[in-house]
Amino acid sequence: MPELPDVEIYKNYFNHTSLKRKIDKVEVIDSSILFNTSIQKLSTNLVGKEIISTSRHGKYFFGEIENGKYLMVHFGMTGRFDYVEEGSIPDYSKVLLHFSSSFLSYICIRKLGKISIVEEKDAFIEEKNLGPDALSLEWNTFQKLAKKKRGKIKSALMDQKFIAGLGNIYNDEICFQSKIDPKRKISSLRQKQLKEVFKNIGHVVDMAIKREADPDKLPKSWLLSNRKEGKNCPRCSGKIKKIKISGRGTYYCPSCQK
Repeated sequence: MPELPDVEIYKNYFNHTSLKRKIDKVEVIDSSILFNTSIQKLSTNLVGKEIISTSRHGKYFFGEIENGKYLMVHFGMTGRFDYVEEGSIPDYSKVLLHFSSSFLSYICIRKLGKISIVEEKDAFIEEKNLGPDALSLEWNTFQKLAKKKRGKIKSALMDQKFIAGLGNIYNDEICFQSKIDPKRKISSLRQKQLKEVFKNIGHVVDMAIKREADPDKLPKSWLLSNRKEGKNCPRCSGKIKKIKISGRGTYYCPSCQK
């Protein structure tokens, strides 16, 4: 599933290919992808207009339309953008934004993503009850929010109401980099350990963005490069173990994550 680094990369891709380009036509191939938005509403707000800036909050992409509204995109499990200058429509395309001689395709194989027109971005974020964005999180805010949380550290980090943007695989890496057992209760962490988690949220997310969210490009010393049960831990002599936390497959090293 696309997590914050993926969505940040999609945002940068949109900026490079489609920002401030007049949209000549909106083509909706599969209307089931639309959320609280009709085909007519999507077209009315986009055709003849430009998206003048983009932003992201957690796993949500926002394109500011010159009329003051926003194109909201959630990528679900398999969503992505594909800009096409020449050629046929990519497989599994759901919505196309046509420019003068090219188009941007929103592709979503499993149809779990969503596209909508949003009147106010901040109101949408509040309505979804999203926590602060992981990439812009400040220590004081994180510390205050963490004191109110219960349950396992990984479950807490997965909660989008606590912090927006972090998902399964990068939370495994954050716990690994912090040398903390993902089963640990967040309330049991000392302040030094909590600071380590906070530091590694930024470190892991920044590195993943720089490496294009490609597991093959991530450091070999990372868990994500060795994320398979029974593999040698890249840091110690232990073996990687797989368990379930909040219903998600979780990988960690019992020898060095305490």
